[in-house]
Amino acid sequence: MSLDDEIVKMGLRLTLMKKLFTRQIMHPSRKNKGVTSKMLRAKLDDESYSVEETSIDGFEITTSRRKDSTNNRHLIFLHGGAYVVDASPLHRDLIVNFVKKADLTVTFIDYPKAPENDWKMCHRIVFDAYQKLAADFTEDEFMLFGDSAGGGLALCLLQMIKKAGNLSRPSKSVLFSPWLDLSCQNPDVVHYLAKDPILELDTLIHAAKLFANGTDLMDSQISPLYGDLNNLGELLLFVGTCEICFPDCELFVEKVKSCTGTTVETVIGQGMIHDWIITKTSSAKKAEEKCLEFFQKK
Repeated sequence: MSLDDEIVKMGLRLTLMKKLFTRQIMHPSRKNKGVTSKMLRAKLDDESYSVEETSIDGFEITTSRRKDSTNNRHLIFLHGGAYVVDASPLHRDLIVNFVKKADLTVTFIDYPKAPENDWKMCHRIVFDAYQKLAADFTEDEFMLFGDSAGGGLALCLLQMIKKAGNLSRPSKSVLFSPWLDLSCQNPDVVHYLAKDPILELDTLIHAAKLFANGTDLMDSQISPLYGDLNNLGELLLFVGTCEICFPDCELFVEKVKSCTGTTVETVIGQGMIHDWIITKTSSAKKAEEKCLEFFQKK
């Protein structure tokens, strides 16, 4: 862990980030989205790039790419936010970097959030979006990136695609600090409550209940840790030792060891916080480079 990581962690504690996180969950704003097609066009302000948008039932799907690219690798980006908070400008910057630095086509799905919508609506939109992309980009090799709740959603999507049986599957997926069990019932979680400067356990469970809308929080449809982990392709998982998600990520890696058709490479960030790839520190840049290497590797 570098000095700038320490500074970020200290700053999060001094600014009472846990209280801010709770306020965002209790009072989510839909006024200032961090990722829109207009914002991506502004960031990719170059005639060599295109940003195209479509929608499913009013939920925007935005695809960014270099116009003359011969790379058929197509990344679907599912952002974090506890299934309640919209994507941030930090997610937008990461999307732009994936497009520019790795020459990837990147599709951002602005999926339905709680409390306005529940998991059934969210999953339908994300699955329908994948079906549409697979039909529109028949020559593309699909991959997934998801951070925090988006990481859990990416794993749910992999399981939905496999269950459907009639769709080509993503070859690779990055799960960054994924939220894998909405119940947070792992007894080891209590050892990370004080270490985590961002996530508040009670707030997470509140967000989970909003999203679940009466469904058991341990139902494998929303807590993919309990789902079928076979035949999910190549996975790259990042998790920090100072985040609530650490115990469940450890458990997930152990479960995958007995699975077939799924491999997982794990990057454990010693002393790192939840979702550090969006912090813009030197460690965040290294994590981003690791992701790019993973996506580009044959």
